[in-house]
Amino acid sequence: MLHISVGWSPDQPPQPTNNAGLIAGMERKEMKQGFRKNRRDGMIFGVCAGMSDQFGIDVLWTRVGFVALTLLGFGLPLLLYLAVAILAP
Repeated sequence: MLHISVGWSPDQPPQPTNNAGLIAGMERKEMKQGFRKNRRDGMIFGVCAGMSDQFGIDVLWTRVGFVALTLLGFGLPLLLYLAVAILAP
C-alpha cells in the first residue's frame, strides 16, 4: 500500500507557527470575546480605539482608514460609527 504524506492528516493536526507570514512590526494577538469600545484611548466615543484593540492594530491606522472610508463612502461609515457608538458597550 502506498502512503503519501501531504503534511497534514486528521490524526495529526498542523503544528502552530511563530507568526509566520505577518508583516514586520505586527504581532498576532488572540481575538477577544465580543467588541467593546475603548474610552480610555478613544478621542470621541472610543469606537476606533475599540476596533484597534479587537484586531490588534495601531489606533492611528484605524482612524486613518475610517476617515478615508467616510470620504469615499459618502457618509455611510459615519452612520455606522454612530450606530456602534450607541449600541456597543
